[in-house]
Amino acid sequence: TVKDDAMLIVIHIWGILKFGQRALIQLADKMLDSLSIEQVSGGLQDGLVLENLRFQTTGVDVALPKTRLQLNLARLLSGDIIVDDLSLTQPKIAIDTSVMPPSEEKQTESDPMEKIHLPVSVQVKNVAITDFDMKLDQSNITFSSFQSAVSLNNESGLTLEPTTLSDVLFSTVSQTQPNPPQSEQKEPAKPVDWAQIEQTLTPAFLGNLNAVNLPFDMHIPSVLGTNWQYQSLNEKGEETQKITVPKVELQADATDHLVKLQKLDIDSSLGTLSSQGPLQLNDDFPVDLTLKSDLQAFKSKDKTILPASKVDLNLSGSLKKTTALSLTTQGVLD
Repeated sequence: TVKDDAMLIVIHIWGILKFGQRALIQLADKMLDSLSIEQVSGGLQDGLVLENLRFQTTGVDVALPKTRLQLNLARLLSGDIIVDDLSLTQPKIAIDTSVMPPSEEKQTESDPMEKIHLPVSVQVKNVAITDFDMKLDQSNITFSSFQSAVSLNNESGLTLEPTTLSDVLFSTVSQTQPNPPQSEQKEPAKPVDWAQIEQTLTPAFLGNLNAVNLPFDMHIPSVLGTNWQYQSLNEKGEETQKITVPKVELQADATDHLVKLQKLDIDSSLGTLSSQGPLQLNDDFPVDLTLKSDLQAFKSKDKTILPASKVDLNLSGSLKKTTALSLTTQGVLD
């Protein structure tokens, strides 16, 4: 049975963890040309530390100066995998997709999601990443700290404990594009037809879909982001656009078929946005979502692209029957 197979896997893991941890890691280091580890110290029960781990393959370069993993083996034979600590210090990742081998496209038919029954439970009491740096082609993302904890089991599903992500900087280099020829006559922009949008929402558009089954319940009591930035650079490295996001806060929950966006608050140099509301993923799919935003004038190269705007939106009703869209705007969307 699945349970028996899972228990055998757990027993094998326990044996590996109990004996020969360092030997297995050193063997992997010797056998894999793409992997190198400068130093291994400690053990998984008191904290296994890997120093200067490096993984390199075509188009991918991962450098981990210090990685720490600590497990609690007390309940492993009962099917409970407990990670006391998973810490990464100054991880650096570089990905160049232009030299990576093309991936084979596989056409697979997707089955509808169903509840997943887990053979084991997993609890990670501490996940900490400091001074993260990743370069993906012409984009780069860094952050100073990520702190969280997570658990996954059959009783309560996936729980992401209060999480913080600080000092995020996402920068991208924009390639210079030749200016397209401009036509002599420009057609005036058509106003937004909100009545037409509401009519498209009114008919049922979920067809014969009766329910959406999530693989497990999800609980997100708090995700807090502070001091985020987006930066656009030209080929000379000069800043052409900058957006600051002092604070992002998210609270959400999904139990059975009820999804609740309890809180989404975004405070940025572009303005503020807040949203909340429930959505039922079965029966008639009732929804009651509100969104409010107060946007500042958006400028680029001293030119106003979008004037200051206010939006107050409410989407309510039933996605299987009739959905009502209530929208109040002031500014560009009028």
